[in-house]
Order: sequence, then structure tokens, then C-alpha cells
Amino acid sequence: LGPDHPQTITSMNNFGVVLQEMGQLDLARKHLQTAYSARCKLFGQSSVPAMSTAESLAAVLQAQGKFSEADKLPFQGSTQGPRALPLPGRLSPPPPPP
Repeated sequence: LGPDHPQTITSMNNFGVVLQEMGQLDLARKHLQTAYSARCKLFGQSSVPAMSTAESLAAVLQAQGKFSEADKLPFQGSTQGPRALPLPGRLSPPPPPP
């Protein structure tokens, strides 16, 4: 298996999710971004594998407070690129106090 093999990419994705659960968000982001790019190249941006990784990456970005970056990722069912509607469970930054 090589770096572009689907099983290698799946392992990279899974490792990113484990790192996220361990709270190692910078490393998780790095692995998930690499897996997302590879899955988009291999399967297409609107593929189920790419969408799954995009959701994991968005969760990491949100945990880091990078809401605008998370909002640029596509969502499941999108064929037009950046998400137009929020996914269930995704949070936006809190509104500023009055």
C-alpha cells in the first residue's frame, strides 16, 4: 500500500479522529486535512468518504474556534461546494453581547 491507497487514507482519517478525541486538535487537523484532500482527489468532493472527513475536520476546526474555516467545508448532500445549510450538531460562534 502507498500513501494514495484508499486504506492508507482511511487509516489517516481514523487516526485524525482518535487524535481529536484525545484533544490533540492541531495534529488531528493536520491528518484530517490530508485525508480530506486525498479523498476529494480519489473519490470526488461530494463522495461519502470526502463528506465524512469534511465533517470530522469541521468539528476539529470548531473546537479550535475557527468557525469561518469550518463553514467553508461542504456538507452531506451538497453538490455546490461550501455548505449552504448547517449540519445538525454544528455550532456557530455565540452572538456578541448586546
